This record gives sequence, structure tokens and C-alpha cells, in this order.
Amino acid sequence: MKFSYYYLPNSLVEKKMLPSDFAVAAFLYSMAQAYGNKNLYGIYVKVKQTTIAEACGISVESVARATKRLITSGVIISRERCVKANRHLSTYTYTLAEIGSRFFRVDRKAAKRLTAKELRCYCAFCKCKQNSSKMFFHSYSDLAKMLGMKRSELMAIVDKLISLKVIHKRYQVTSCGDFGENRYYIFEFVTGHIRKKCKKRTAAQSGPHKTHNPATPRKSLNLHKFYHHLGNLSRGYVKNCEKNRVGPHFMFKGRGNFDRSYL
Repeated sequence: MKFSYYYLPNSLVEKKMLPSDFAVAAFLYSMAQAYGNKNLYGIYVKVKQTTIAEACGISVESVARATKRLITSGVIISRERCVKANRHLSTYTYTLAEIGSRFFRVDRKAAKRLTAKELRCYCAFCKCKQNSSKMFFHSYSDLAKMLGMKRSELMAIVDKLISLKVIHKRYQVTSCGDFGENRYYIFEFVTGHIRKKCKKRTAAQSGPHKTHNPATPRKSLNLHKFYHHLGNLSRGYVKNCEKNRVGPHFMFKGRGNFDRSYL
């Protein structure tokens, strides 16, 4: 994927739809923002039904029924496929409605780890969170009413999201000692790398008898020997000067005055 996140319109969460329909719509929006293009009606993308079924964890027949319902609800504007030169049908091209000015951001890595029900709840949490603190504090009753599900079912999904380390739950205690509204934080997955530890070298390996390290280029080794030899020559030059010193300034092989203070 080109980006580690994608955008969904707020109306997608506010509409009453099945979790499988929401998963299909979210996947189509993510593919359209990564590989699609714009036209006069919205954004369009060409995706195979088998790819959608594999990404959403449903069958191909369920994808076909979900796209029909999304066309009825207005999320998908059109679904087209043409006939090839060999008389075979091509891949479906889906045209989606524009996102508009009211939208929220979803992490791709987190969305790939979730089922259809968990994805719908996670996207609702992303819509409710604050942009600065990435936190929301809605109650279970408000969230269940927004998503149209039972409170007990929502609590089980929240516990599953916490175990997957997608969100974090923080308990709040008031000044009276009572528990207040819980606070939930949305995690963001950051791509990094693990540094390898350097191999420890013993005193025998780092001693003077080791002439060449295979990891050191031959050119750098030759330069090191050259500067070492040049330093020995300069030290011998100073010793010879001290032998022939006469007074504060001295002559050396007729080359002029040599001041010891410059050494």
C-alpha cells in the first residue's frame, strides 16, 4: 500500500448496515485511495470479488449481495464490468461516493487484524476520538446506540480490541472515590526496525597481532599504515632536531631556523 492509513466518511458509520457491508465499503475506500482515480461521480477502483472476499473474511456470494445493498444505500454509485475481446467478462469497476469534508482516519495495519464486527466498532471509535489526544470517553450505552448493537456484545468486542492492543482502556476515579467514565486511546502502528547488537570482541581479537579485519576495506587499511608510517617519520625528525639544537633557535641541515615552540 502507498499509505499506512486511509480515510472514511462519517456518514458510513452513521448509516445502519450489516458488518459485512461495512467491511466491503471500507475495503473499497482503502483500495480507491491507494490505487483508484477520480471521475465526475466520485472515485473508482477495479477490484476482483475474490480479493474483496479474502480481505473481508466472507464468501464471494456475500460480497455480491453486500455490493447490491451498498448501491441501494448510495455508498456505491455504480458497479460496471465490460466484455473482453475473447467474450469473457472483465473485473468489476466500483465507483464510490466522494468522502466530503466530514471524515476520519483509519490505520491499515490495525484494520487488517480485525473481523467485520470489530472493524465497524474500531472505525466508530476512530470517528469519536479527539484529533489532538486520540482519546474518546463515550459510555457503552452511547456507543451501543450509535452502532445499533447490544451493550453486552459491544463490551465483548471492546475487550477483544484491548487484547489485540488496538485500543487502550484507562479507568477514571473521581475525587469522591467513585469510578467515572472510562477513557479509551487509539493506538497507531509505527513502522520501525530492530538494530542488531555488535559482536563483542575479546582482548586477544583486538590486540596488535591482528593485522587486518575482513570487514575493513583494503584501501582504508593501506591509508592507516601510511599515516602510521608518516607519524613515525615526524617523530624521528623531531629527535634529530633535538640532537642538533643550539640555543633557543637552532639550525638543521642548512634549512633555516626551527622553533621548538611550534611542536
